[in-house]
Parts: sequence; C-alpha cells; structure tokens
Amino acid sequence: MNNITNLILLLSFINPLFGQYISEGTIIDFVTSEPLPFVNISFNNNPRLGICSDIDGKFNFEHQDALFSIQLSYLGYQRQNILLDSV
Repeated sequence: MNNITNLILLLSFINPLFGQYISEGTIIDFVTSEPLPFVNISFNNNPRLGICSDIDGKFNFEHQDALFSIQLSYLGYQRQNILLDSV
C-alpha cells in the first residue's frame, strides 16, 4: 500500500513539470471558414519544434518552453507567421 501512495505522490510532482505551455486551436480558410487538414505548424521559428493539424484542422501542442510565435504553411496558401500573446 505504501508503494502505491509513493507512486501517486511522485506522479503528482512530475506532471506539472511537463507541457507547461499549451497552444491549441483550429486552422480554417479565411474566405470559406472550412477547416484545413494537415497544415504544417512550427513554433518559435524552429522547424524542428512543430506538429501538423489533424483532419479537422485542429491542433494541440504542449511544450516546456514559452511559445511566442506560430508559423503556418500549407500547399496553395501563403505562409503565415503569427505572434502569440503571453498570458
């Protein structure tokens, strides 16, 4: 029983250490308001730090460093760079 209590306490301390900054949203076409699937999304001008939106245009990204910008690229669209508000 004591091992289970120690494990629960350990997990409660580890969880806040990861993914402290979260960026989430939906990528849509400005004109049609249709979601754009599989958009390339990178953060902080770092091409190695990124993800891809899902089939519904949604994304969710957690990182331990502050996220200050998002870069979006999609075939047939102009590349966008968006600065994030720090909250």
